[in-house]
Amino acid sequence: MNAFSSDLWTQLKRSICAVDLPEVKRVAAFDADGTLWNADVGEHFFNFEIAESKKKPEARQNSLSSGSLMPLFDSLNEFENPFDHYLKLKEKHPPTAYLWLAQIHAGMPIEDVRTLAAESCATANPWPYFNDQRMLVSFLQENDFQVFIITASVKWSVEPFAKALGIDFDHVLGVSTLIDGGYVTEIQDGPVTWRKGKLEALLRATNGVAPVFCSGNTSGDLELLEASTIKPLAVRSRSNTGSLLKSELELYEVAKKKGWLTHEF
Repeated sequence: MNAFSSDLWTQLKRSICAVDLPEVKRVAAFDADGTLWNADVGEHFFNFEIAESKKKPEARQNSLSSGSLMPLFDSLNEFENPFDHYLKLKEKHPPTAYLWLAQIHAGMPIEDVRTLAAESCATANPWPYFNDQRMLVSFLQENDFQVFIITASVKWSVEPFAKALGIDFDHVLGVSTLIDGGYVTEIQDGPVTWRKGKLEALLRATNGVAPVFCSGNTSGDLELLEASTIKPLAVRSRSNTGSLLKSELELYEVAKKKGWLTHEF
């Protein structure tokens, strides 16, 4: 994949190093899928769960008991093809689809959901991280920035992938439902982190502190990038096709018109 040019690195480092703010106000935010890595974590996790739901208990290699997984399996077994159901929801109204992927865990202990997410992460090795974005995250952290990941995927599915970038669970903002007594519920928790919901979630997490730097890859990240106080970075992958390609090109065109930083992997 194409690395950042020396000119892009110069612009990024110069603008980041020029920030004259206390650490509490040094906020950076990245979209996840297509921005930090060339894959979809939420859909990877969902496909992993579907595959687990079809296995006999004795054939499953995960560390969880059948009892703890039954709420999830019952949710999935309501549909002949759960992934097709998700795609139909997404076509009609993306936020509904993204929230549903969290709601199917209702009744499970949150720690078991996180264990399942970690196991799904372990099956995805090596994960296609964009190396230059990894280095950019590290550079921001070295310069005392709080780095957030803001994703339209289920928060819990992204957490183990963020951990590999040195980003803790509290700095992963994604779609989630309320936790009651350690158990997942169906009740939406905060905004659905898509379009304007991404910026809303970030400002809630930072007590209103606006992001200094943002990076994203689709029109779903537009409001987030517009909030960046220095030039944001819009990226796209030349390998993408279909609806994602259209959305990436939409953001890319906006970025070019506004004079933002851009890069094609």
